[in-house]
Amino acid sequence: MHSFIMIAWVSVIWALYGYSLAFHEGTFWGGFDWALLRGVGAEPDPIGYAGTVPHQVFMAFQLMFAIITPALISGAFAERIKFSAMLFFMWLWSSLVYSPLCHWVWGSGGYLRLRRRCSYLRGAGFCRRDSGPHQFGGYLPWCWRW
Repeated sequence: MHSFIMIAWVSVIWALYGYSLAFHEGTFWGGFDWALLRGVGAEPDPIGYAGTVPHQVFMAFQLMFAIITPALISGAFAERIKFSAMLFFMWLWSSLVYSPLCHWVWGSGGYLRLRRRCSYLRGAGFCRRDSGPHQFGGYLPWCWRW
C-alpha cells in the first residue's frame, strides 16, 4: 500500500515544485519557473535535455524515477512507522534530498555537472541516468537501520 500512495504523493510534489527544482537552471537547486508545471508543454524543453522529445514526456519520464526512489525507501520501514510519519518523511526526502541531488548530477548548471565531477564518478556508475534513484534510495534504508 505504501508504494501506491507514493505514486500519488510524489506525483503531486513533482508537479507542484519538484520537477522545477530538479531540472530548471541553477547551481544548488533549479529555479521555480516550472513550478506547477508552468511552461511544461508539448514543445521540447528550452534547455535541451531531451532534444525533440516534448517537455511533458520528459517530465513524466523523470517522474518515474522520482516515484521509484521513495517506493524503494518505504520497503525499509514498511509497517514500522506511522503512515503520517512516512508521508512527512517522504515529503522531506523528495524536496530536500532527491530534487537537489538530481539537479546537481543531471540538471543544467548543477553543482557536480559544472565541476565535471561526473567524469570522475562515472566509473562508479553515479552519473548514469538509471543509477541515481537506486543509489539515492539504496543508501537511506541502510542508514535507517542504524
